[in-house]
Amino acid sequence: MNIGTDLDGVIADSDPVYRFFIKKFLGRELKREDVTSFFYEDCLGISVEEMNKVWDFFNEKKGWEKIEPVAGAIECLNKFAVKNKIFVVSSRPAFLEKVTGDWLARYKVNYEKLILTAGQPKLNVVKDLNITHFIEDRLDYAQDMAKAGIKVLLFDYPWNQHSEKQSNLFRVENWGAINEFFGTC
Repeated sequence: MNIGTDLDGVIADSDPVYRFFIKKFLGRELKREDVTSFFYEDCLGISVEEMNKVWDFFNEKKGWEKIEPVAGAIECLNKFAVKNKIFVVSSRPAFLEKVTGDWLARYKVNYEKLILTAGQPKLNVVKDLNITHFIEDRLDYAQDMAKAGIKVLLFDYPWNQHSEKQSNLFRVENWGAINEFFGTC
């Protein structure tokens, strides 16, 4: 089976680090439950340009390297990889390919291929790789894949709550629930 997975919010626990850097740069504290949109600028009421300054600061301070794995992610993925192909498909920009690959290597994630879509929809990549199951936290990407017949496990986060039930879309609380879904780790 070909299993796809997002990185940030799924394997990498990015949100706490993003919020830390937002506080350092803007002096504004966001709690996890305050992040009700996938786009932090919407939660903060600031422009995309202002948020881009935060991302520049984040990159300058090597924020990507400070991100820890989501609890249970590495163990489950590595067990899945014994009998399946794992594809990491992230919306990160292309200039982060080395940093991202190094992060995956540091945490010993066993995967077939890393693909960075630079914020573009993932559906075409997922179809090209014949991925049958995908683990995601961004609602619009998850819905697109589910409509295309891909089984999507959507991490249940404050930023992806605005949806109705949809076939092929399964909400999960954590990697333990993903383990139960697949029954392999």
